[in-house]
Amino acid sequence: KYFQADEIWNGLQLLREYQDVVVDQKRGWSVPIAIDASSSGCQLLGGILRDQTTLVSTNVLLEDPDGPECAPIDAYRVVVGRAQELLRALCSLSFTSEDKFTSLDPDLTSELTATVRKQWLVKLRFDNQPELVNALTQILDHPKNRKIGKAALMTLVYGAKHSSIAAKVRTVIKDDFGFDFFPGDFKRSERLVNDLTSILDHAVNLKFPAVMKSLQ
Repeated sequence: KYFQADEIWNGLQLLREYQDVVVDQKRGWSVPIAIDASSSGCQLLGGILRDQTTLVSTNVLLEDPDGPECAPIDAYRVVVGRAQELLRALCSLSFTSEDKFTSLDPDLTSELTATVRKQWLVKLRFDNQPELVNALTQILDHPKNRKIGKAALMTLVYGAKHSSIAAKVRTVIKDDFGFDFFPGDFKRSERLVNDLTSILDHAVNLKFPAVMKSLQ
């Protein structure tokens, strides 16, 4: 009656704990709590592999132990950030043929340029696809964009294939973001989902190379 809780007795215990610790300041906390791990799949693999990059990105290790205290890192947003960089890399390329291009952006890192050169990305032609680029940009810039990063990272770590990840990405775009960029045009809608899934896949591989290599 006085409060709503999924577990009534647990809720009552926490209320009494709050009263004793916060309001009356009688003692310290004594009720155990369960905290979900940060990107637990990556976290576990990072620990097994002793991969510092992965452990920092999943908050097992501090990036700078002697530095000022900072907010936890969100691995899903890290993936989205790398995906945004990849999209900018694609849009800055000037294609002269199927396998030759020049970068229009001097700030592109060699890592991203090499990825574009060697992987599927070189085959994507965005010069005549402004609507596609705009849609991809809106999705990756959405305030809830971590959901897109989660759809890729969490499923890839557990061995999901492109089609399974694309299905989750499609659901996030439609149900969580409320986007419908190409109504009635199934072919373009599917290209959007598949291109975004591939960009996210490469972003995960760039950010967590040790983890992804261990899954091969």
